[in-house]
Amino acid sequence: MTRLVVGSMSVPVSTDHSGYPAFKLVVHGPAGVGKTTVLRVLGALKKIEDPPKLASELASIEAPSGETLFFDKITFHAGEFDLEKGSGVRLHVWATAGAKHHIQQRKITMEGADGIILLLSPFQKDLQDNREVIDEVSAFLPKLPLQILINKADSVSRQELLETTDEIMNYASEKGLSSIEEPIAVSVLHATRDLLALLSSPNVYQCLTIEKRLKRECRPESMDLIAKGFRLVAYQAILNRLRHSSSAGSK
Repeated sequence: MTRLVVGSMSVPVSTDHSGYPAFKLVVHGPAGVGKTTVLRVLGALKKIEDPPKLASELASIEAPSGETLFFDKITFHAGEFDLEKGSGVRLHVWATAGAKHHIQQRKITMEGADGIILLLSPFQKDLQDNREVIDEVSAFLPKLPLQILINKADSVSRQELLETTDEIMNYASEKGLSSIEEPIAVSVLHATRDLLALLSSPNVYQCLTIEKRLKRECRPESMDLIAKGFRLVAYQAILNRLRHSSSAGSK
């Protein structure tokens, strides 16, 4: 145990095997929506911007075809908090196996989660798959902080994206779920291309620190939209833990 201090709140929190206060975030979505890819892209971004904050590389349990059989996992150091050890919390980010027959694996992966990132499809033809993902979260983790990201948003018309987003929000509401903010339209592929274009630009040196790390202000907007969803959930998960621990301690 150690103490986590944010603002005026100070509470004891549990730690992971390395002694860091730990929070578990789960990325859940239909098969093929890009869950593994989004973890890979976030890991690459962290390695470029702030390598010490990447606590572990992406680990996967997958089939020869590349399909996730059980889970994907990557670990980040979150921002600095006022801790007894003087170090920040760790975010253990897991992605579920999307294939419908892997439901038992998903249940196990989601156990102990502190927050959920729903990564959904923008296509009208995938609405049923999106609904089934929402059903699972409603059944397994109905009261956790949740943010909806809609991937591949650049692959559909604006009208289709709006219709899909409205239907997702309405269905989630029917199931008692709400996104921290409005669903964020993203494109992992677009973000990857933007980051590669920046790094291969002849003027990239203007965006690098003395240590040759990418400056945060130079991060492509398409990449920051993805990171924003994870920040929102992580922040809310940390606040929830603080409130719960503080409430329990006062009883």
